Amino acid sequence: MTFIKEVKIKNFKSILKLTLFACISLLTLNFIIRIMSIKYLIISDMQSGACDYAWWLYCASELAQKGYVDFYMQNYITNIHTYLQGCFFGFGFTLLAFIIFRLFGNIYPMFFVNFFVLIISVYIMYLILKKSSDNKLINSLVLIVSCLNTYIFTFALKIRPDIFALFFALLSWYLIVKNRYVLAGFSFSISVYLFKFQMITWLLPLIFVLYKKEKSLRSIISFLLPMLSLFPFYLINFLYVKERFPGMVYHLSHSNTYGVFMNIKMILRSIINLTDIAFALFIVSPTGLLYFINSLPFQVIPERSLQMIFLLPYSIIYVYEKLRLFFPIVLISSVIQILTNLYFVYFDYYVAKSYEEKFYNKVLEISKTGVPICEKRPHTMMLDFIGYNIKSSRVWIYSGDFPAKCPNNSYILYVDKEYKIVYNGKIIYKSIHFPYGRDIIGDKMVELVKRVIKN
Repeated sequence: MTFIKEVKIKNFKSILKLTLFACISLLTLNFIIRIMSIKYLIISDMQSGACDYAWWLYCASELAQKGYVDFYMQNYITNIHTYLQGCFFGFGFTLLAFIIFRLFGNIYPMFFVNFFVLIISVYIMYLILKKSSDNKLINSLVLIVSCLNTYIFTFALKIRPDIFALFFALLSWYLIVKNRYVLAGFSFSISVYLFKFQMITWLLPLIFVLYKKEKSLRSIISFLLPMLSLFPFYLINFLYVKERFPGMVYHLSHSNTYGVFMNIKMILRSIINLTDIAFALFIVSPTGLLYFINSLPFQVIPERSLQMIFLLPYSIIYVYEKLRLFFPIVLISSVIQILTNLYFVYFDYYVAKSYEEKFYNKVLEISKTGVPICEKRPHTMMLDFIGYNIKSSRVWIYSGDFPAKCPNNSYILYVDKEYKIVYNGKIIYKSIHFPYGRDIIGDKMVELVKRVIKN
């Protein structure tokens, strides 16, 4: 009996390492399968539109090719100027993208950089958990829930600043654990002000982690002062953009904020749609509650951000230790969330491999004719950025005037509810489109619940 007990203890001691190995192996396999079999992988629309990547990359591409940025892009009809967001917000990402453009001539290698940063981020999660709880089994559950979701499998690989913002936020947390508060503050400043401002939602939870560890006001100040070091740089850019391109500030603020009541509604929706059911329940812990409070002015459960990753699953430790009766609910919801997310990962792969690939093949085919192409969002720009040479001239009309103001005798691309190409009033290509995709399962579940209530 003693021998069996010793074996069990040894197994539990190594289970966190085995979980880390399993997570990294699955993520690596996912990466290899996708990069080898999906032709237009890095411009996939699922969970984040290809237009988003173009808007983040435009400034880096301009600087790499011309040495300057054309603020008023030719043939782009809009008063929003979202294509300039990489110039003023996410400057760290723009710098990295500029280096990739200069070295390789296109952005495709950035996909490998994203994957490398993702794997390091998962390893940092493991290091934090080693110092957070003695229960290796619970730590393993936190790591599994943090990794087995669409945000990590698909969204983290998108050519956007999100994975870099998560990396520096996790690094900040790890540095707090290691008592390096000044470096932790500076790392968090990089995450928020040089990559993705939405990571500011980690501020209160990180202060709580620090306070719980030290219970010292001096330590908190040591963290906060360097955390504010890059704030003036961000503020100057924000004020400049607000003055010169007010439409961009309005658009970004409205697309990245919900308001209090909408956030509460989204939490309830997340419980129903199963894809984020566990994330919604994790708010019961102190770090989860502080995240909720911190996120209310923004988005508690965002569609296109990694701010929930690790921070909310970390709540499992608190639930297990302090709310043991609630733990079975959290465990069941975590399993449901993992299963629905893994299904969605497959669904994402299927759509990218079939519908998206056929659409972009058709776009490249019509671009060889030299006939102008008219779009609402710059999907074809991403084809340029990954090395395809689009010969046709293009017009982008990011306003309510689309498609009315499209030039005569031009191909008109629709990428909203369906993939569609129209020429002279005739549909020459049409297929199903799944915009951002993540709500598909949720919508089906909401319909099912409504039917049950009705009946």
